[in-house]
Amino acid sequence: MKFEKQRVVELDTIDEDLELRNCDALTPSQGDTITIRGTLKVRGPLTVQGSLHVSSIEAKDRIVVEGDLVADGAVRVKKANLEVEGSLRADSVSVGKTLSVLGDLECSAAKGGGSVRVDGNVRADRVAGGGSVVIRGDVEAERLAAGGALTVGGALKVEEIAVGGSVKVGEGSIGSVAVGGSFKARGAVKAGRIAVGGTVSVGPDSSVSSVDVGGTFEAEGPLKFDRIKAGGTARMAGNSEGKEINVGGKVTVRGDLTLRESLEVGGAVTVNGNLVSEEDIHVGGSLSVTGEVRARTVDVGGTAEARVITAERFAIGRRGEVVGVVAAKSILIRERARADVLYGDRVRIEEGARVKSVYGHDIYIEDRCKVLDRIVYTEELHLEDVELKNEPEKVDELPPVEQVIAENIEQDNS
Repeated sequence: MKFEKQRVVELDTIDEDLELRNCDALTPSQGDTITIRGTLKVRGPLTVQGSLHVSSIEAKDRIVVEGDLVADGAVRVKKANLEVEGSLRADSVSVGKTLSVLGDLECSAAKGGGSVRVDGNVRADRVAGGGSVVIRGDVEAERLAAGGALTVGGALKVEEIAVGGSVKVGEGSIGSVAVGGSFKARGAVKAGRIAVGGTVSVGPDSSVSSVDVGGTFEAEGPLKFDRIKAGGTARMAGNSEGKEINVGGKVTVRGDLTLRESLEVGGAVTVNGNLVSEEDIHVGGSLSVTGEVRARTVDVGGTAEARVITAERFAIGRRGEVVGVVAAKSILIRERARADVLYGDRVRIEEGARVKSVYGHDIYIEDRCKVLDRIVYTEELHLEDVELKNEPEKVDELPPVEQVIAENIEQDNS
C-alpha cells in the first residue's frame, strides 16, 4: 500500500507493507493505535498522531510518534531524528541524528548518530550515542557508549560503560568503566574495573575492584576496593579498606585505612585514624596519622608522624623527621634525620641525626649524633662521636613496649 503527498493518512490495521512519500501525518481511523503488519517505508518528515505497532520502519527524514512505538523488528531513520512521546519497544533502533524517548526504551540495541535521550527507564543490550546519552530513569544494559557525555539519573545495572568525555550516574552496579575524561557516581556503586583519564568520584559505601585514573580519585564516604592507582591524588571520606594503593601525589583518608597488601605514595599521606597494611608502606614525602601505623615495612622519605608506628622494618629518609614512638625489629634513621622514641631489636642511627630516646638489643650510633634522653640496651652498643645527655643503661630485659609508649604519651601531654 502506498500514499503520496497527502496531508493526513488515516489507517487502522493493514497486513502488508506501507509506503508514505511526502505525507505530513499518519493518524488512527479509530482508537489510538495504528497496526502495520509489514514494513513502514517513509520518505519525508512524518508525524504519527497516536501509537504505532509495526513490523519494521525504514525512513530517511524526521519521524515523530505522539504515542508509543512498538516494532517487532528494526527501526531505521537514516539521516534525521526519531522522537517518541510515549515508550519505545523494538528489536533494534538506529537513528542518524537524535533519538528522543519521553517514556521507557526497551530493545536489543539503540544507536543515535548524534545523541540519545530517554526520560524513562531503559532496558537494552546496547545503547550508543555519537555525542551524548542522557537517561533520566533506571538502566539495565550490557553496554552504554557515548562519544561525548553519558548521564544516568536512576539506578544502573550495566556490564560496560565506554565514553569519550564525561560520565555522571546515580547508583547501582557496573562491570567495567572506560572514560576519557571524568566519572562521577552520586550514590553507592559496585564496580569492577574503572579506567579514567581525568577524575573519578564515587558516593559513600561504594565498592570498586580496580581504579586506574590519570588524575584524582575521590570517595565521598566509606569505600571497599581492591586496587587504586592514581597519577595525582586519592581522597576517601570515611573508613576504607582494600588491597593496595599506588598514588603519584597525595592520599587523604578521613577515617581508618586498612590494606591487605601495600601502600605506595610519591607525595604525602594523611590519615585521620589508624593506618594498617599487611605488607609495605612506602611514602616519598610525609606520613601523618592521628592514630597508629602497623605494617611489615614502613619507609618514609620526609616526615613520619603517628602515635605509634609498629613494623618489622622502619626507615626514615635523610633530613627526615619522626614524631611518635617507633617499635620495629629493624630501625634505620638516616643522616641528619630527627626522631622521638625508637624501640627495636636492631637500631642504626646515621651521622648527624638527633633522637630523643633509644631502646634496643643491638644499637649503632654514628658520628655527630645527639641523644636527648635515654639509651637502654641489652646486648651491643656501638657509639662513635655521639653527644649524650645521660649515660647508656645496659639491662637484662627492655621494658615492655606498651610501657615505653605510655610514658612517651604522658610526657607529650604534660
